[in-house]
Amino acid sequence: MLRVFDQETPASYKWKAIKSELTSRKSALEQQRKAVVDTARRNTSTLSDVIQHSGDWKVRKLGTDAYSISGYGLGWNDGLTEGTWTYHQSSKRAFPADAQSEALRKIIAGEF
Repeated sequence: MLRVFDQETPASYKWKAIKSELTSRKSALEQQRKAVVDTARRNTSTLSDVIQHSGDWKVRKLGTDAYSISGYGLGWNDGLTEGTWTYHQSSKRAFPADAQSEALRKIIAGEF
């Protein structure tokens, strides 16, 4: 029987127990990685679909720094829908302005 000695914790372990634990942890990490990759692919695909509709969006100025951007592809309701976002020029950030747009933001951010 092979025993492994850990000098930091003055303990020894049977190799079979360590191998089993490492195999179990590896499997869990592989499952987590697959979930992250699948989410990233879905998010990238959704964002690509959104960009395809950008030519039809309506943009109007709301003030000195803010713009409203609305149109198809900016919302989500079991698929792409109409949505509205508010873009702030100073921060170069856009924020959802309605429930459909917030749902799309969550899909793209992987928070669904």
